[in-house]
Amino acid sequence: MQNEDEYLEQLARRAAMMRKNKLFGFVPNKPQLDFMENQDNFLLAAIGANKLGKSTLVCVEGISHAMGIRPFFPSGHHLHTVRMPSGDQIRVPNVGQVVAEDYPNGVDKIQWPMWQEWLPRDSFKIAKTERGVIRELWVDVSWCPWADKNDSNYPWSIVYFMAYEQKRKKFAGIDPDWILNDEPPPKAVWLEQIRGLVSTGGKWMGAMTCIDNEQTYIYDIFFPPKDHKPAESDKEGQRTQTLLTGASTHCVTGSMYDNLLDEETGSGGLKKENIEMFASLLTDEERAVRIEGKMLHLIGTEYGALWDSDVHVVPHREPNPDHVQIMAADAHPTKPYAMLWFEIDPHNQVYVYAESFDKSLIDIPMISDEIKQVEGWERDEYRKTWRERSSAVEPVYRLIDPLAQSLDKGKGLSAIQQFAIEHDLYFVPWMRGNKANRIRNVKPLLKRGEGPHALPRLTVSENCRETIFQIPRYRERMPKDPETQERTGAMIPVNDDLVQPIIAVANLNLNFADYESMKWGNRAKIVNMNRGNSTYLRHVVGGW
Repeated sequence: MQNEDEYLEQLARRAAMMRKNKLFGFVPNKPQLDFMENQDNFLLAAIGANKLGKSTLVCVEGISHAMGIRPFFPSGHHLHTVRMPSGDQIRVPNVGQVVAEDYPNGVDKIQWPMWQEWLPRDSFKIAKTERGVIRELWVDVSWCPWADKNDSNYPWSIVYFMAYEQKRKKFAGIDPDWILNDEPPPKAVWLEQIRGLVSTGGKWMGAMTCIDNEQTYIYDIFFPPKDHKPAESDKEGQRTQTLLTGASTHCVTGSMYDNLLDEETGSGGLKKENIEMFASLLTDEERAVRIEGKMLHLIGTEYGALWDSDVHVVPHREPNPDHVQIMAADAHPTKPYAMLWFEIDPHNQVYVYAESFDKSLIDIPMISDEIKQVEGWERDEYRKTWRERSSAVEPVYRLIDPLAQSLDKGKGLSAIQQFAIEHDLYFVPWMRGNKANRIRNVKPLLKRGEGPHALPRLTVSENCRETIFQIPRYRERMPKDPETQERTGAMIPVNDDLVQPIIAVANLNLNFADYESMKWGNRAKIVNMNRGNSTYLRHVVGGW
């Protein structure tokens, strides 16, 4: 009987504490708990479905970081003390930053009402903007056992509430100990946030549903392609990589079903039937993002939804002499030539086995040397010339961007003519055709066949790192400059350099039998008829 009385007394004390401080009774769901378990990472994200509890996570973790402890875990629990990436307990008092999409909704209608609900009573004070929106929050930490009474902010931790709609320089003026983002920030804002953390050794945290193709950088941070280095033209990518050298990261993912109401523990809050009703109203892509919590970072991209690195990327192997090889090059006057080498086997499977995307190759002789080196031509170092090797792995067909037909005014020859006449490399310009159809023709190659172990028709060697990076990120966007938008109306391709050769090859009839007959001499070569500015092509049957 005595034990029962003690138990009831404990319940009464707990209920009283929960009435005074709701945070005391918080029960994290599985993704929220995973997030807290990985608190010692410099970059920590929860990327998941709608109604996963992400905004609540931002609020609860923000209050806990400001106070220095998570009061819903008992003293002595490994998660009771909030820790920094170094593993040390967070300094108290500290400075934090909570950032939402905008002030009217993200801050004023979502985050601040939630903070008021979860904050311990009589433990804070606030300052508002001229529009009456929360700007700063001071959280009382005088009770914290390790609070530094010599800190100029004592006895308050300061939390700044901000919005992405603010100017970028506003984020550059704060050096917080921790940052929490409710929904993904624009990349420019994110870079300023990370710079602010460098001086404090703090950490960045984000809780988000990624549904915008401008947020692909977030995916690249938490799920980077193996050993990928941004192209030299990607200045933002290089800046990000420099900032994150050696940084520890962790990404928590979860679906709506991870937030189901658990009556026994009190965690969660969603009913299964309500989730399924909502799911029935969505498209497959929307369901993947909003219900399953997948980061379709590649929504708006052409091939992102089809791409799976575990399936499309395969161990490197050398080209098989008994198979058909095709080469394609995207010629560009201001960027490096993007070149890929393909192999077609008797089952019409297409394998990308080599790539070249080197900015140092600035002229046709250098590009020609690169091609011959990749293809294994024999080099006569004494005469500084190349001899075509007898191996059958030379491409039976070389495609190039039609821009290569333009004349070089200095030489009076097009790039195609220079390759043929001066370097014994013979290209055929690929057909332009309907742009939408050409782009669409790659998709059947990326789709998996029937059965759980069936491969797609197109696979890529693990050595082709830039190709692996670009395929799922290829998209088109409107020009950022409004004047350019109005003047041209043209879309700008992004991550397209090594995708263009794939598009060109996909628009061939990729039938092994059709090309096998060309392997022993029937090659497409250039015949310069020298009629004005036109280059005439013909298929030459037989050897030369």
